[in-house]
Order: sequence, then structure tokens, then C-alpha cells
Amino acid sequence: MKKNITLLCLVFTSMLSFAYESDCAEAQSKALYVKLHTKKALKADNFDHQKYFAKRAVKVFEETQNLMNNCACNGASDAIYDGIENLKKAIDPLDWDAGRFYTQKALVFVEDLITAFDNCSLGNDSNKDAFSNEVDNIDLKKKELNLIEAQQELLKKQQTLLEEQKQLEAKLNKQKTERSAELRQQKELKSKAEIALNNFENSILELAKVLDCREAYNLTFESYNRAEKTLESESLSTTKKYYTQRAKDISSKVLVKLQDCSRK
Repeated sequence: MKKNITLLCLVFTSMLSFAYESDCAEAQSKALYVKLHTKKALKADNFDHQKYFAKRAVKVFEETQNLMNNCACNGASDAIYDGIENLKKAIDPLDWDAGRFYTQKALVFVEDLITAFDNCSLGNDSNKDAFSNEVDNIDLKKKELNLIEAQQELLKKQQTLLEEQKQLEAKLNKQKTERSAELRQQKELKSKAEIALNNFENSILELAKVLDCREAYNLTFESYNRAEKTLESESLSTTKKYYTQRAKDISSKVLVKLQDCSRK
């Protein structure tokens, strides 16, 4: 009886071992297909093909991930996860260059996965040095890709800053043009308003003479002539208000004296 139980345990253990080896072998085989599709995505000569093969690679990658439940291979799971994440970014990238970048990054993890499977299938340290060198090379590739990614981010920031600078320069140029046009209007207004105020002053004083109001026609007024330089520090609206007020000052000053004369 004990012999039968022992025999059954051996058979069951063998079946489990075979199942594990079978899943690992299938996972390893699928990893090669992932590499094939990833390389096709990287070599694609148009955007649509690039995204298509990246999508195919993700699908096989996920199938490989499902097989890992019955395949205890250290180092493979992380490579699968990182590979899938980068390929998903390659499926829907911002542009062609971004798609190629994430595909190339995913390929590093595919190579990492295949190396992990090779090491697990050997089950010994005979290729330990070769594996160590391969890991070092993969780490170097990862660092290079991280550097490229950082450089691309820096380039994007520089492009954003340049665009913002261009927009600011365009805004400043527009404001400068508008201000120049406004200043021309102010100068034209100044010239016409000062002539008109001078005529207005003469007319109202002439009226005071006609009405024989000495107090009125002997009045003196503050100068309303201004230097053009003063216009630069004010708006067109402020310039209009200034000359409007000067006209009010002249008329009200004369009007008070005329009213005094009428009471006598």
C-alpha cells in the first residue's frame, strides 16, 4: 500500500514538474514572438504599422504573463510588466519619435526576459559570467534610454519655453503697434485741441468786450499748450479729458465775471 502511495506521489510530482516545464517552455517560445513583433514595430516604415506591431507584441506579452503562474522563473515577471507598460505607450504615442522610443525601450525588457528564461532553463552556474555580462549590458541600455528620455523631456520643455517666448514677443509687438497708433492720435488731438481752445478763448473774450465786461475780457488763463513728451505717459482717453477740462475752466471763469457784470 505504501509503495502505491509513494508511486502515486512520484507520478503526481512528475506531472506537476512537466506542467511547469511545459508552461515555461511555452512562455519562453512566446517571448521570442514578442521580440519578433517588437522588432517589426521598431523597423516599421509608417506610423500605423508601428502601432499595429506594438499591439501584437502586447498581446503575446500578456499571454506570456498568464503562463508565468505555473512557471517559477525569477526576473521574468518584472521584465514582462515593464515591457508591456512601454509597449502600451508605443501603441498610442504622441508622435512617431515617441512611438519608436518606447518600442526601443520595450525591446530592452524583451531581451531581459529572454535572458531570464535562458538562465532558468540552464538551472546551473555554467553561464554565470555570460549572464552577468548580459545583465550589465541591459542595465547600460536602460541607463542610455533613461538618459534619452530625460533629454527628450528637456527638449520638450525648451520648445514650450520658446513657444511661450514667441507668444509673449508677438503680444508685446501688438501692444507696441497699438500704442504707436494711439500716440499718433493723441498728438493729432493735441494739435487740433490747442488751436480750438485758443480760438475759443479769443471768442469768449471778444464776447466779454461786446458786453462791456472789463473784468471778463481782462482775464488771463493758464497755458493749455503741452509738450508732446507728456502724452507718452497717458492714454488717449486721458488726453481727451485734459482738453475737455481746459475748455470748461475757460468758459466757467469768464461766465462768473459776466454774471458779476450783469448784476451791476
